[in-house]
Amino acid sequence: MDGGTTTKDKGLITDEMTATQVFSDVNTWLSQQTALPIWWAEFYAIPDSGESWTPQHQADVFNKAQQEAGKLGTLILTWPAQGSQGWTRESMWTDTSQAIGGQPTLIYPIAKSINFPSN
Repeated sequence: MDGGTTTKDKGLITDEMTATQVFSDVNTWLSQQTALPIWWAEFYAIPDSGESWTPQHQADVFNKAQQEAGKLGTLILTWPAQGSQGWTRESMWTDTSQAIGGQPTLIYPIAKSINFPSN
């Protein structure tokens, strides 16, 4: 699956926390259609274009979205894992082309706790 919290034509049509329910709703529907595992290959819980969230708010929304998507044991792949010039939303570490790059972002511990809960 590839999806996010905004619509193609109207952007974010509810508040961002409520919008994260799309992931569990889609998972529920898909699990009724097939017994195959559900993988989210690209997973976006990001603000509308032109809107800006603080890094902490982005992490909070990402965390809620991960919880919604993971309710049925779904595999979630985030993209991009590395931040880059002009794109830092949902990245797990900072741009390694920079001298101080490779540092974990607020997203990293969330993704780690979901993917490696015992570590």
